[in-house]
Amino acid sequence: MRFTLKNFILLFKEIGYNEYRDFVLHSIHVAKFSYLLAKELGIPNYDDVFIVGLFHDIGFITLNELLKLINSLNYGDLTKIEHLENIDTHPKISYYLIKNITFLEKDAVEAVKYHHSEFSDKTKERFIGSIIKLSDIISWYFFKIKNFEDYAEVIPSLWQKIEKIKMPENIKKVSINILKNYKIIDKLIDNKLHFETFKDFSVNLSLRESINFTKIIALLQEIRSPTTKDHVFFVSKVSQKLGEYILGKADGMILKMGGYLHDLGKLKTPLKILHKPGPLSEIEQLIMKKHIIDTINMLNNSNFENLAILCGAHHERLDGSGYPFGLTDEYLNVYNRIIAIADYYSALVEPRPYREALPYKKALLILKKEVDNGKLDNKIFYNLKNLAESDKSLQKISYIDVLEDIFGDNLKNIFSITKKFFD
Repeated sequence: MRFTLKNFILLFKEIGYNEYRDFVLHSIHVAKFSYLLAKELGIPNYDDVFIVGLFHDIGFITLNELLKLINSLNYGDLTKIEHLENIDTHPKISYYLIKNITFLEKDAVEAVKYHHSEFSDKTKERFIGSIIKLSDIISWYFFKIKNFEDYAEVIPSLWQKIEKIKMPENIKKVSINILKNYKIIDKLIDNKLHFETFKDFSVNLSLRESINFTKIIALLQEIRSPTTKDHVFFVSKVSQKLGEYILGKADGMILKMGGYLHDLGKLKTPLKILHKPGPLSEIEQLIMKKHIIDTINMLNNSNFENLAILCGAHHERLDGSGYPFGLTDEYLNVYNRIIAIADYYSALVEPRPYREALPYKKALLILKKEVDNGKLDNKIFYNLKNLAESDKSLQKISYIDVLEDIFGDNLKNIFSITKKFFD
């Protein structure tokens, strides 16, 4: 499987539903305006500025839930916080989340730390940070534009706002010129990506780079619903280890991506259903099951057709009793079978609002009954059993493992910058 940068940009746009609608639109605004500013100002890596602009507020949207996750490690007593009081913290979280995307130029990645600092052109990263900061301000004006009458009022007031801001004169001049360009302004305001105007991000990514992008999407999915706390990260781990054990390292990495994305469609599932502490009604079950169709559609819309096939069958069963299509064994490949078992096993050993986490041996007994009834793959089950018995990290979810998966070698820096939130 080959993945391009464009696939992941499209995938980010696909998550713009429910609570993430304004966040994604704001991110697209900032990415597009930052891109044009950087290009007009002669910054060579303006493509990278687009990506950094797209992800500049990842730390803002994830901060509270990350703090709760850290708190679960008995790190301290978490004090009450509000996002807007932590304007100095979330840019650093964003920085450490995108730092592992190693093909991005260092100056562009470093710049995200400064998008709420004073405007400056003293260094290249501060200059790019100022570009992102101004684009961030401009985006909130774009939200005010609902029709032509709004346009005629908002844009001139935005010109005046920019004129009054103390910033490098070249940024000020170029930004106003862009806002006066009637040929481009509509494409800056809407929620479309307009690759024909900006860039065809067709560069192929390595599997490792693809995983780093996918991990950010997975984090956004997980923090939306803490009741399924870190499920996709555990499914990803189990899928990868099974894949490596049965098929090899490269296949394990593809299955890791599949684990991250297998429940993507739950971003469209109402929270009142995801958070319900008891059994779901018949209609609620139908709505919940729709997350598979939404996952398939979101991945297909991002041109991830192979991943859609991989992720879209994790609730299918070999005897045809699963959903959404009732596929039988001849239509389910080894990837489908691995993720199906990884998802089922993970759900059993994780805590839920209506029950405690099950011991891994009890979870394996439940899976064995499903194997005996012809629903799950026998060979994959015994491979999982062997792995779980020898690898304690597969016996129950570990929140430190999840944090290490998210931040890697940067985790100690995350502990350092979030320490102030704990007594």
